[in-house]
Amino acid sequence: MLLDGQTPLDDILGAIHHVENKAPCDPMRHIVATSVVSHGVDISELNFMVLDGWPASTAEYIQSSARSGRTQPGIVMSILSAGKLFESGVFLNFGDYHFFLDKLVDSVPINRFAPNVLQRTLPGVFTAVVYNWAKFQHGWGDGLNRSASQLHKALNDATGIARQKLRGMLIEALDVPPIVQSRFDIRVLGAFRKQLDEEVNRGLHRLQNLSAANADKDLGTALESIYQFGPMRSFRDIENQVEISPLDSKSAHVLHALGR
Repeated sequence: MLLDGQTPLDDILGAIHHVENKAPCDPMRHIVATSVVSHGVDISELNFMVLDGWPASTAEYIQSSARSGRTQPGIVMSILSAGKLFESGVFLNFGDYHFFLDKLVDSVPINRFAPNVLQRTLPGVFTAVVYNWAKFQHGWGDGLNRSASQLHKALNDATGIARQKLRGMLIEALDVPPIVQSRFDIRVLGAFRKQLDEEVNRGLHRLQNLSAANADKDLGTALESIYQFGPMRSFRDIENQVEISPLDSKSAHVLHALGR
């Protein structure tokens, strides 16, 4: 089975469906493909890959090699040419190349250190912590529900235990895990943690001193008044949606195939 840039989209989708649903006695055991399958093709049955040559970029190499071993351990064999300077360099520095692999690709546009990322993510994490953890904490979380006034009441308890426990859990939920801390610049990490501490304290302080206007609102709405953004309930909440309309019947066919 051969898949390349000239293969119609329906044929590619059909090939994927064939591989995913083939009978044990089916003789088809190999797929020969270009980079057309390096993005978005997640087939659990593909566990052994042979890369003929080196992809044009590190990002493409990561995408291509990641097609193998999606659910089970996979093997990727790279066939490199000694006559190509870059490929011979990869061969001679194979271990170092893979050690620094994540440093050799462009950063994603949105990451945990992006501007305003805490204001967008903290409301959702905050509500998740309250709904799925805090309300099960004996003594101070028993009365918590979706109402902002109940959390306001708990935060104003004289013992201060609700604020202390919530603050600790929110910091832990959004902080960089210790196992990967060494991968980040300590200055960037320090600035992020300072901002995280400030934003969590700001939310707890505002909820502790909840205004009468927000007392009867649900927690998500109250957090939106604090952080300007409410909890994201789906990927549609990330940004305003753009409607895509097909130009002609061929475009309509492509959009239909992508939506399958």
